[in-house]
Amino acid sequence: MYKKQIINFDNGLFDSFIDSTYIITMYNSTRKFKHQLQKYKPTKKCYIIKNYGYKNNDKYIGNNKINTSSFDLIHANLYIMRHAIKHNYNRILILEDDFIMTTKLFDTQIINRISTIIKSNDDISSLFLLGCLPLVSTKYKKFFRKIYNYGCIHACIYNKKAMNVLLQNKTSLHSTDFINGFHTFIDLTLTYKEPLIYQTLPITNNKKTWFHQIPYYLRPFIYYLTNLYIKITRLDKQIEPGTSFFYKINKIYDLYDYD
Repeated sequence: MYKKQIINFDNGLFDSFIDSTYIITMYNSTRKFKHQLQKYKPTKKCYIIKNYGYKNNDKYIGNNKINTSSFDLIHANLYIMRHAIKHNYNRILILEDDFIMTTKLFDTQIINRISTIIKSNDDISSLFLLGCLPLVSTKYKKFFRKIYNYGCIHACIYNKKAMNVLLQNKTSLHSTDFINGFHTFIDLTLTYKEPLIYQTLPITNNKKTWFHQIPYYLRPFIYYLTNLYIKITRLDKQIEPGTSFFYKINKIYDLYDYD
């Protein structure tokens, strides 16, 4: 089902608060991400997880057989979390292989802010997104945003409590979509005030399964609007301005208190 490759560095950007990095890729992927690992070195230890996919293996979450790429991605994340718990990792970073890191990660002030906020939430299950498309979020303390709904899970930091709660509720995750399913069980989801790790959105098998939990009569309309936005901003080929627009437009929610 999976094959692991370990890459070790002398030190990493996030070593003060993340135990290990995992990169999910398909066994036949041609995406070139290793040069980014060499340049940014997120943690001392990085695992490349080669996924052989649900079409080549019978995979299950509980008694539910995997039959879509989105559920296969859930399976891969749960596989990683079991590995992390077995190795007693307190926090991990999971990257999808189309991640795009930026030099903002070399800003020690930003890294220290993220380290402090993540460590302060170890008493609850928490998820920190190093980049996403925030759909509904509000300002959280000075430098962060609290996420209520979002798109993209290409750069996620999970603490141990979050990993445990997701593993405990794994059968429920199969009956919902990835993002909303994970968000349901996690106490707090945060992101930085601006994106630090990006992802473009070309047509993929996983994208074709988006919105499957939305009523079928709304799916064509939502899918059309999404593709229109991607086309206008060229988010299928470039990271900006399409990504930062979501962060900027979310400031309208700061007028309201969602807590």
